[in-house]
Amino acid sequence: MLITEDVRTSDIEEAERVLAGTYRRANVLETREPFRFEQSVRGDDRVQLARYRIPSPAEFAVDVDGVLAVGSLLSGAYRAEANGEGVDPSGAFLLPPGQARSWSRGLDLATVYLDLRALAAAVAGPEFDVVRLRVVALHPIDAAMQRQWDAARRFAAETFENPALLGEDLVRRTVGDVLIAHALACFAVEVPEGTPSGTADRPATLRRALRFIDDNASRPIGVEEIAGAARLSPRGLQDLFRRSLGTTPTRYLRAVRLDGARAELERSDAESASVAEIAARWGFVHAARFAQAYREAFGENPSRTLRR
Repeated sequence: MLITEDVRTSDIEEAERVLAGTYRRANVLETREPFRFEQSVRGDDRVQLARYRIPSPAEFAVDVDGVLAVGSLLSGAYRAEANGEGVDPSGAFLLPPGQARSWSRGLDLATVYLDLRALAAAVAGPEFDVVRLRVVALHPIDAAMQRQWDAARRFAAETFENPALLGEDLVRRTVGDVLIAHALACFAVEVPEGTPSGTADRPATLRRALRFIDDNASRPIGVEEIAGAARLSPRGLQDLFRRSLGTTPTRYLRAVRLDGARAELERSDAESASVAEIAARWGFVHAARFAQAYREAFGENPSRTLRR
């Protein structure tokens, strides 16, 4: 389900109702007049990017349920607690399921909401539920991972602000996969011991995975769907590709999509088609990055292929 929402209000009760659409409960505990609340949300059921602007001093209490929230303070004064533990707003921070409280003034806050089922499936396979996730720390693993997350969030925000790209299922799914993968890599989010890691390595599993990718590369698929088709967990799929092909499922999928884009460029008319449109249909958001990957793979610019 595509989500595009913009709200501006000076009514406290309306702000609480709007926030309750994301959190199980949301209350404004204290604020000063004039109160002004702005929220914009872009995304889908798996991943949502939100932006909050609250100029006046305000204290909020929310119940986080069903999502992992990743906040990034853009400007203003901000202090928060997650389940009684203080967060450091100088970098990205997590608000895991439970109770959160915040105090702010002149707030401009970007928040990424990641569906817990999507996160659990990416870690341990689609058969596992949200209870399989455990948040170990509220901040990125180190400074390098902080920079990685910031870059991924900015990339996603720029993409989702483009209505045409947000409306493309393949693009939206791919960007969601990027954010989920970065959240799992940049933060200490674990699967408790005892969670099965997948089926044994059999040639049939690889054949099923490759066949699924070849048949569905133009659709919004990711590691989760490929693993399901192969009857493996995502982690087991990663290990299988690394051992068998010396690559990752994501890189293999990218190569197949490049091949698909090349084939479409070769059969398209330059008068009625554009490189950007064709690239977007195959899940490539940034024209410059697509052109670079295309040159590395085929030794020429995609525009030249289209003009031939």
